[in-house]
Formats: sequence, structure tokens, C-alpha cells
Amino acid sequence: MVMDIFRDAWIPTDVGTLSPVDALIRAKRLAWPRGDWNATTILFLHALMQTAVVINNRCQDRRAWISQLDTPPADLLTWIDGLDAGPLPWQCATAKDRCPVASLLPETPGENALKKSSDILTWHQHALSSLSYPETMIAVISNQFWGIPGGRGYREGCRGRSPMTTMVEPQDVDASLWQRVWLNVFPKDGWEARYKSGNTFEFPWKRPLTATAVTPANSHSLEMLWQTPRRWRIIVNDDGGVTQVFQEGNGRNYSGWEFPLTGFFFASTKEWVEMKMNPHIGFKEWASIAAGLNERARVPA
Repeated sequence: MVMDIFRDAWIPTDVGTLSPVDALIRAKRLAWPRGDWNATTILFLHALMQTAVVINNRCQDRRAWISQLDTPPADLLTWIDGLDAGPLPWQCATAKDRCPVASLLPETPGENALKKSSDILTWHQHALSSLSYPETMIAVISNQFWGIPGGRGYREGCRGRSPMTTMVEPQDVDASLWQRVWLNVFPKDGWEARYKSGNTFEFPWKRPLTATAVTPANSHSLEMLWQTPRRWRIIVNDDGGVTQVFQEGNGRNYSGWEFPLTGFFFASTKEWVEMKMNPHIGFKEWASIAAGLNERARVPA
């Protein structure tokens, strides 16, 4: 059983389970049972739209951009159909270490914690035995995007671990998913000015895995939107559910990236470090998060 995550209906929304294109056009809210999966889906839809963007220059095409904010273009589906993502998006066909599907979730303790029984109470409280195929797929993507800890050899993505995501939100609380995401899509000229790349884009899971670090210098700039630092493979049962997955260490090693929706600050270690998610961030911090601080000591998303 193989699910086409670009064309099949698998995303739960306020108006039913829809394909990515239908969700963008018809839905206002996502309806996963977990907030982190909702956030991951927004990033997935953003990656999809940024990769297929048709606005070349937001200033010159301002009228077209505004009209498309209200009404998605009719050729949206054509953009998606032109993407050849291969049979196993965000997965690795050679992953061979079998583990329970709960290993995909951030609250599941890592290998070292299980050996020491340091998280045994958390484990028993949150452990689950199965997920649906769509739930497993979004959990895999979430694992790739957020740099969830997994033990030695299990890499973080180009944003580090538990990065903060900053996005522009429309004033209308009933805005569609399309409007929410479209506000954060770079025009083609703006993207190319910020992220220069002479390489041809190809989805990372379609390329052979190598030990060479994946950097902006040797990769296409869109790579960071589809980052695949972890090696997972989904095992679908006959009933369509998932109880186990395969994983493998030493995935793609990302280095030197500045993700467009994550702010960075210059650390005491003389390197740029991504801003982390923090429930204690208050109003006084938002100026530096949104606009930067002290001559690039802090760079906004």
C-alpha cells in the first residue's frame, strides 16, 4: 500500500479529509489530533507552494499576487502534478532497524533513556501501539522537520533541534489555509536573491545517500524545505494501520543553512544558532524576533 501525499486525500481538516490542494483551497483549519502535526502540515504546504511558486516579482506582479491571495490560480493542480517526488517521500528504502511506531513521537524516550529507565513514567503514560497510515506519514515528516532526538547517529535537520517557526498570519480569523500559507511564500526573485543556488533541485530522498555534508554551496536552496536528516521507512499492515517502522542512523548531514521561517542569533560559540521554541517568550522579545537586533546579533525569520 502506497499513499501519494501530493495527490491523495489524507489531510484531516474542518471540512473533511482532503488532498493538499483541496485542503489549501477549501479548508480553514487542520484537524490532526496533535498540534505539532498541524504545524508540520503548514510547513509541508508552504514547501509545496514555495517550490511551485509562479509569482516572479511581488512588486511588478502586485495585482496578480493580491488576486491570488483571494482566489488560488486555476493551474494550482498543474503545479503539483509536475512534481515527481518518487515512491517514498521523506523515507529511506534501506532503513532496516525495526522499532515501534511510537518511536516517531517526541515524547517517546530515546534509546539511552530506555536503557537507563530515566523516562519510564513518561513512556508508560504516552506509549501507543498503532497509528493510521496518514498519522504515521505526518509523524515521519514532523520528525524530519523538528529535529526530534533519537540517540547517537540520528541527525538534526537544517534548523537544529526544536526550532521556532515564525509566520505572517492574516487578520481574518476565518482565512483559508491558502491565504495563511500564501502570505509566507517568497516571490521567485526574492527567494533567489536571498538563497543563490546554481544546482538543479531534486527531492533529497531521490538521491543516493552520501557522507558529504549537505550545505547551501553543494545543494539547491529548496533542499531545506524538504530536509530529510532521518532515515525512516513505514511498514503498513494489511488492515491499513501501522504498528512498526524501520529506522536507520546516519542520515543526511545538514550544515550552514538559514531557514527562512526561523530566526537565528549569534552565539558565544561564534556561530549562528537557530531560535528555539520557548513557552516563556513574552511581548518584549517579539521586536528582536520580528525585526532583528544589534547589527545582526539576532536575525529574524
